[in-house]
Amino acid sequence: MWLYQRSHFFRYTEEALAETAAQVGTRDMTGLSFPQAVRQGLKFPLNPNYEISPIRAAAEFSGGLGVFGGSLYGQTY
Repeated sequence: MWLYQRSHFFRYTEEALAETAAQVGTRDMTGLSFPQAVRQGLKFPLNPNYEISPIRAAAEFSGGLGVFGGSLYGQTY
C-alpha cells in the first residue's frame, strides 16, 4: 500500500492491469475487439479521477531503468 500511494508508476501499472483484464474478459459482452479492449484498459488509469501523472510515471519508470541498467554495467557473463 505504501508503494501504491507514493508511486505513480506502480499505481498506473496496477490499475491498467486490472482494467485490461476486465476489458479483455468482458469483450464478448461489450463487442470490443482484443486490441480495442487492451487499448481501453491501458488508457483507463490516465483519467483525472486517479490523479496519475503520465510524466511522473514515465520519469519513475526511466529512473528505475537507469538504476537497473547501471547495476548491470560492466558485468560479464
